[in-house]
Amino acid sequence: MGDKKKDTAPFHRMRWLAVVGGFLDGARIEFGPGLNCIIGARGTGKTTALEFIRYALDALPDDRDACRRFETLVNRNLGFGRVEVGIETRDGLAYVVSRTLGETPVVLSDDGAPTEITLKAGGFFAADIFSQNEVESIADRPLSQLELI
Repeated sequence: MGDKKKDTAPFHRMRWLAVVGGFLDGARIEFGPGLNCIIGARGTGKTTALEFIRYALDALPDDRDACRRFETLVNRNLGFGRVEVGIETRDGLAYVVSRTLGETPVVLSDDGAPTEITLKAGGFFAADIFSQNEVESIADRPLSQLELI
């Protein structure tokens, strides 16, 4: 009768996105453990939700033009609001990343208590996030396609 090992995933994952204030005020999107897809009509906030996740996780685009579009979208749609992303590490530990406009992300425990963890600590939690324009750009450039591999 040894210790029962907790099931863990071989990857980090986002559990949910919540927005307080701004364009998507009150929105909460739950994500499943596998591939997720956000579908909706034009102007309903699909891109904004994606960019809010990227903003909370401090995962800015590499391209200067994409970064400018990203910052404009976040500034226009978040205002004085706050974005929160529930994350789970590959070790099964749950946290909440919270960020308001102009501030650095804060990592909280799953119950909302502040932690000493920062996203820039390297290896804690990483996500590759691409906007529609970035995906189209990757599809058009073979060198970009190789970078993904």
